[in-house]
Amino acid sequence: MEPTLNNTPTDFSNLPKRKNTPKYVLIFGLVLIVIAVVAFAVFYKQEIWLKKEVVNLPPAPQYTKTDLPTDKLPEVFPKDMIQEKDPVILENFEVKIGSGWQTQYTLKYITQKSASENFEAYLKYFKDRQWIILSQDQKDNFAAIRAGKNYDSINVTHTINQVNGMQIIDLIFTHLQFERSASSTNQTITK
Repeated sequence: MEPTLNNTPTDFSNLPKRKNTPKYVLIFGLVLIVIAVVAFAVFYKQEIWLKKEVVNLPPAPQYTKTDLPTDKLPEVFPKDMIQEKDPVILENFEVKIGSGWQTQYTLKYITQKSASENFEAYLKYFKDRQWIILSQDQKDNFAAIRAGKNYDSINVTHTINQVNGMQIIDLIFTHLQFERSASSTNQTITK
């Protein structure tokens, strides 16, 4: 016979067995069910709350587009805005946004100058007339300048049409109908 500590039996078959009563199993099962029901109710309530929330987005601004003659500049463009003599105008239109307090004029014409020549010419044009240069970018065949004065802004972009190789200038003039807008102050306009 082997020695044992504290007279502990080596055979556990003689120990009293614990009886699992159904009440412990039932209580444990009920607790799990209650937790599951509460978790589902919380999740379901959140889903209902999210579904009831209405997001009111502002309506898209209404606008009207009007094509303008391609033989003259829009009236609000400064008279000397185009830096070339007798350019071929491809597009000329205005877009009035909302009740007309903001108007965007777009003029697209063919240029004979390179991107760097146009970049330098428009940069000088804006600086000479006290426009603030908001952004500028110039690469090989691309040039862009954005300038602002009072409540107006002008974007000038020089690109090359990849299909036919034409060099094109896009002028986008955003005019706000305020007392201090640049085109309503000391700018010369064409009729």
